[in-house]
Amino acid sequence: MNGGITSHHTSEIAFVFHNFTEPQLRLATGDGPQGYALQDKVSTAWLNFAKTRNPSQPGLEWKTFMPTDRQHSGRPPILTPLSERSALLNSGPAIAGT
Repeated sequence: MNGGITSHHTSEIAFVFHNFTEPQLRLATGDGPQGYALQDKVSTAWLNFAKTRNPSQPGLEWKTFMPTDRQHSGRPPILTPLSERSALLNSGPAIAGT
């Protein structure tokens, strides 16, 4: 936002707990009004999810996932039992130097 640092893993946590006033977060987001609006939306989504298992709110609709949905990769999801995942991860092409 406003030329700030891009988002990273867990960057939403500060917004969840209304910590937008922290200097590092204000620097990372550009310290604009969009950051304050985002913290309200993110915090409300987390609270709604904790209370109702649905983060929806005005302006943010959470659709229930259906196995027939193709909204992410264009392919139906492949559900693999946990017991088979390590075998799948280890069966890929070898990486040089490993």
